[in-house]
Amino acid sequence: MNELKRRISNYSVMGVLGVIVCAGVLPISPIASSEQAGTAFSQDFSQPLDLSLFTEAHGRMEIDTALQESTVAVSGGRLHIKAGEQNYGDSAVRVNQPFDFTGRTGTITFDVNTNQTHGWTEVALSELPYPYVSFASDNTFGPFPQEGILLQYRGSRGCVNLKVYRQGAQTADAQQCGNYGLKTGPAILNHVVIQISTSQITVTTDRHKVTFPVSLGFSRGYLYLISHNHATMKYANQPTWDTQWDNLSFDGPVILVTRVALFPFNLPANPGNPRLVLMARHDLQNRDVTLAYRLNNGPAHSIPLVRRSDQVAVYMISQAVDPSELRTGRNTVTFEHTGMGRPQFTNAQLVWDGPAATAAPAPSGLSDLAFSEDFSTPTAFSERFDHAWSGEWNFGSMFRADRNDWHADHGMMCENPNTSHRTIHLTSQEQANEAAFYYCMPEGNPDKGHVMTSVNTEGFVTVWFSPKQTFHNVSKVCWDQNITDLGGGKWTIVNFLTAAEYAGKTDLGYTSPDFPKSGGPSSPQGPAANGVRLSRGSMNSYTNGQFYGGARGVTVSDKAARYKHCVVDNGNGTLTTTIAQPNGRTVSQKVPGSIPRGEIRVQFADDSYNPDKHFDAKGVASNSSNLYTWHWDNIQIYTTNQRE
Repeated sequence: MNELKRRISNYSVMGVLGVIVCAGVLPISPIASSEQAGTAFSQDFSQPLDLSLFTEAHGRMEIDTALQESTVAVSGGRLHIKAGEQNYGDSAVRVNQPFDFTGRTGTITFDVNTNQTHGWTEVALSELPYPYVSFASDNTFGPFPQEGILLQYRGSRGCVNLKVYRQGAQTADAQQCGNYGLKTGPAILNHVVIQISTSQITVTTDRHKVTFPVSLGFSRGYLYLISHNHATMKYANQPTWDTQWDNLSFDGPVILVTRVALFPFNLPANPGNPRLVLMARHDLQNRDVTLAYRLNNGPAHSIPLVRRSDQVAVYMISQAVDPSELRTGRNTVTFEHTGMGRPQFTNAQLVWDGPAATAAPAPSGLSDLAFSEDFSTPTAFSERFDHAWSGEWNFGSMFRADRNDWHADHGMMCENPNTSHRTIHLTSQEQANEAAFYYCMPEGNPDKGHVMTSVNTEGFVTVWFSPKQTFHNVSKVCWDQNITDLGGGKWTIVNFLTAAEYAGKTDLGYTSPDFPKSGGPSSPQGPAANGVRLSRGSMNSYTNGQFYGGARGVTVSDKAARYKHCVVDNGNGTLTTTIAQPNGRTVSQKVPGSIPRGEIRVQFADDSYNPDKHFDAKGVASNSSNLYTWHWDNIQIYTTNQRE
């Protein structure tokens, strides 16, 4: 076994939109430099994935397609990269020790499955560190590295595609196929040898060789192992495209490992050649946009965003930053943009040269269950929760349309909500406070008891409920709700209200930071600063008014089933968001953020903004789509005394 084998463990990070408060870094040890050629790097994946040597990243082209869970982990002596990035995306691992082939032909070797159906195996090199390397074809639209290459196992067995990038543009796209029968399969590892110089690349797969003449603009860079997902759910109802890797090595001089701080950033003194690395994307394909960043509330610096041919609203960023603007320990980053609709900033990293001497993040405290309600009794809701209709009760008539009568799930005897309904009729503001909430115990079974909120409006209304008590240092909040797609005008909110937001108020009808939009509609209390927004199977968290993303799952037509949702404060500036799925799995995403410390109230809300307008219910009379109701159950709130 090679003496350079390292300890390995899995880690993933989502980047940020807005302010990042930083307090943590990976503990790492430097590798000695050497000018002699030989084995410079070697891994047989016999141990968990080493955070100092590998950084994982995930991304895709389409913002709204439901994600499946993506994972990177070592199991059974192999590195498994499972890409759930649907329509169309990648999961990747970057090797943080640079590969140098200056003035020579360098060699990279590994074992990997090279089969292809609705996904494929990729290997890339880039001069600068990025989250990963992408391409522009097959419904994938970039972005490209400034200088780099991308090798893809595509087409018939033994075929290799090569894409070359220079100065941010694709300069070559070639395919070479060996005329032979290469044995491939999901668990069959083929032995690959890549020999690379600035003028030629040779790829040998199980002793079968293809050669590409090239003209490269770099001779030292970062190696990426990539699993590309070409819409596996759409074409095969397959959650992920999986690649398995083993026996990775490359030769050449041993270069110091590039240091990586994921969110939350905690930096040593005087980091050398620091860079800000992230992926940025938005949902407007044909508009000019600008992006800038600030370090620690310092001056704004523009990030060049050059849209290449065939590239759509997505950018890989590797931006040099001024080390004088960084601090030892905690740092913040603020992003400012124009022209970006629903911007997302993911895979955020600070990278730098040299050893890292920094304190490890403090361990998070243990959690205790401080509140639990399963609604097994009809009186539990009124006894333990405050609740109200926040907004004008007669919004419908105000807009010259009748929205004060609508179909809500479950008949009056709590029959099957998929086949029965009741009509909710509003007569006054006070009556609306009660009419929008009702209880059901199907079949008289206390285990099936749960609470409904149901709203239909022409304008904007928030119907909310909250445990009557406050909670100190909340560490985890869980609840069950249906994951029915109620359209773009219906969503739910869980807000973590600070004393500044709840003190002295009986109306806790707060919404999320995306309302109001440009002075448009909002709830009477306006947006809360901290919480999560749930819409169409996805959770989007926000801290201090900035959205950071979250777990993304599926929707179902079934209204009766309720699925567990959780938000966990990890105690280190990150949240873990989870949503249970119909297939028995749980999708999970770690994102920047926190639940406010000290005393808070936890508010659950049903937000409604003209559902009939936003949901495509053509041919269905107003108020009768039966898509106005959320089902709630099993509220759990955990606290800890170790987060002061």
